[in-house]
Amino acid sequence: MHDNSIPCLVHRAANLFPDRTAILSGEQKLTFVELEKQVQLLADYFAEIGIRPGEVVQLALPNTLTLILSLLGLMRTGAIVSPINPKFPDRQQNRVRLATGAAWLVGESANNHQQISENMIRQALLNRSTPRYGTTPTPAAFSPLIPCSLILTSGSTGLPKAAALGYRQHYCSASGANALIPLGEGDRNLLSLPVFHIGGFSILFRCLMAGATVVLSQHNGLFEDIDRLGISHVSLVAVQLGRLLDQGAPHSLKHLLIGGGPVSCTLLDRARKAGLHCWHTYGLTEMCSQVYTHSPDGHGHLLTHRQLKLNQANEILVKGDTLFQGYLTDNGQLDLPLDNDGWFATGDLGIMQGDRLDITGRKDNQFISGGENIQPEEIEYFINRMEGVKRSLVVPQPDRTYGFRPVVFIEAEQAV
Repeated sequence: MHDNSIPCLVHRAANLFPDRTAILSGEQKLTFVELEKQVQLLADYFAEIGIRPGEVVQLALPNTLTLILSLLGLMRTGAIVSPINPKFPDRQQNRVRLATGAAWLVGESANNHQQISENMIRQALLNRSTPRYGTTPTPAAFSPLIPCSLILTSGSTGLPKAAALGYRQHYCSASGANALIPLGEGDRNLLSLPVFHIGGFSILFRCLMAGATVVLSQHNGLFEDIDRLGISHVSLVAVQLGRLLDQGAPHSLKHLLIGGGPVSCTLLDRARKAGLHCWHTYGLTEMCSQVYTHSPDGHGHLLTHRQLKLNQANEILVKGDTLFQGYLTDNGQLDLPLDNDGWFATGDLGIMQGDRLDITGRKDNQFISGGENIQPEEIEYFINRMEGVKRSLVVPQPDRTYGFRPVVFIEAEQAV
């Protein structure tokens, strides 16, 4: 994209698909026109209580209609949304708030004047009937240069980093995903991943762009939600796919996106035999979700707006229109660690075989055994391709002679 501004997807969808269902949450249903109205009403409310453009607002809510409306309304005011896991204990939430510099908190309850509860948001919508366009920034477009979200990376140690993403990154991410995986009128995409995860956040943007329906889980169980709600699209991790297959494949499913780590060949074969169209994807928060996706026929596809290559050490490097704007530092600045040619080193290791990208591990998981570098995921990759293996885990075991030796744990399809 080369325009100076990025169209607001809510406003665009209200014009293109006014009467289509935008969000389905239990008995509640919003068309795109109704969604546009409620987003603007909340943007007016947030501006009235003092939330200003550029301020960080932490959202500690589960996947609810209130969360989605708040997130979209806050972005329209020019605020930077920072969704976090609502199950974090108060101490952890405070650590994240201090690290991101959040001036406001949206949560289940409110204890001071800069905290906004779910009930306050519901009351704000009940007390307002007419959006006041002009009191908040125009909904027609967003600047491509300003961050609109801070998404926590899945750090394995310490406090996760906050990756800053702008509306441009979210827009281009959705555009590339929808160009590969069909999504449109009549489709229902289950919000099966939390919005504080980039995978869940991206579902909202893909549906807004395509005019498809976001369906909120009713927590009856994954299979029951998919089957009863007529879900056509869902994003899962390997463990969820296994549980779904154990219960049977719902007939309504058209496309199933699998991410979040490696998937065994046995599991993918089970899915194919069950008639599921599985798209196995590699992505990361810093690239606003998907980067490289394998279609149901096994071929690999680099999504548009992205670039990818492997260096001599087989580390995956990425760049493109979906690349994040940087990590938020302690002094409130953004740090974007790139090499001289503008590539971001992911820390992930992989191999390219034709058009297939296979992830073989993480640089920081490597250990030394008898002077040799051992990559646990590389061993797991070959074990997981064996017939009857559901998944495997390789860990370093201390050894007097070798320093460490690899030990493997295997979960088989059947008891051995």
